[in-house]
Amino acid sequence: MKYRPVDPDGDILPVTAPGELLTGPSAAAAALTDRLRLFRGDWWERPETGLDVFSLLSSAGRPDTDAIASAVTDELLSCPDVLAVTEGAGRADGTVFRYARTVLTGEGPVNVEAAFPGT
Repeated sequence: MKYRPVDPDGDILPVTAPGELLTGPSAAAAALTDRLRLFRGDWWERPETGLDVFSLLSSAGRPDTDAIASAVTDELLSCPDVLAVTEGAGRADGTVFRYARTVLTGEGPVNVEAAFPGT
């Protein structure tokens, strides 16, 4: 797998030579992180792709952290080349839900972390 690099904000960095593309586990980690940044309906070509995090976080009362973690895990499992998602952390931190798991991919194991702002 080859993947274009991004900065910490998720903005695409310029690639001027093939050697600047990410490969192996780092490419898999970048692809999965990008997938978790994609909200349902954002991608015009496949609007069913992405997380429906806003509806999970805006549920009445305290959000169900297990349901949110399960939805994020399901999204990761739907990605190409993902073999398994191992146990990890999913917790509410104030109004932010933080998710961290090790994902087993065809490129090797990668650590995936994401934070989703709540309401």
